Amino acid sequence: MTSRAATLIQKMVRGHLTMSKGRVYMCEQMLERALTLRDEALINRAIHLPKLLGGVTSPLIKLYLGNAKRMVLELLGEVYVAKEIEEAMQIGSVDLLRSAILKAEQAHMPYLKELQQGRRALSQLLMLRSVVTSIEE
Repeated sequence: MTSRAATLIQKMVRGHLTMSKGRVYMCEQMLERALTLRDEALINRAIHLPKLLGGVTSPLIKLYLGNAKRMVLELLGEVYVAKEIEEAMQIGSVDLLRSAILKAEQAHMPYLKELQQGRRALSQLLMLRSVVTSIEE
């Protein structure tokens, strides 16, 4: 009878350890995928997943959580700068467009497609302005 009880206890403990390791692995994979895809909604879900699964933690999860929080701030900054550039292009203001482009460059965001579009729009606005001034003279 005691060996049956010991076997049952071992089975339960092994099952619990396997579930714990599975939760850790699931959280690590979700955080890694979210950081790779740079998707804000997915990152936010991945940040909250360890808490939802009962406070799952590991050194890798701690590292990923720190990176994920920084990534969310970076993504929010990118969205802000991109909207600012788009608004300046819609308004057609050279000064607003220059300041928005300068903010994107200072934030080291040369990969934003809105920045490239803003530069093109700025050069077109400056060209139009020079044509208008040459016609007026």
